[in-house]
Amino acid sequence: MFARLVSNIVNALPGNKWVMGCNGFTRFLNLALGPPNQCQRNFASKSKFFYMTKPRYNFPRPSEYKRVTRLGWHARMSTPEGRRILMRRILKGKHVLSH
Repeated sequence: MFARLVSNIVNALPGNKWVMGCNGFTRFLNLALGPPNQCQRNFASKSKFFYMTKPRYNFPRPSEYKRVTRLGWHARMSTPEGRRILMRRILKGKHVLSH
């Protein structure tokens, strides 16, 4: 029902050329989404439907400097919370206490 309503609204717009053999909802999606852009989410207007055109691998590469400065011995010993973490690991019997 929603697809029919949307296709009727879109059909009323001037200058729309439709491909024969498609139902109204797919025609609406083709019009609303347009040609896919790389690495971008495309949303239909006010719909929960979206698709990813190309997967993005934007996870950062690990940095040893950041790891050591945030999770290292000196970072742990510099704050009371960090000292509490180290003591908890000592009492648990961990072989590696920090990075």
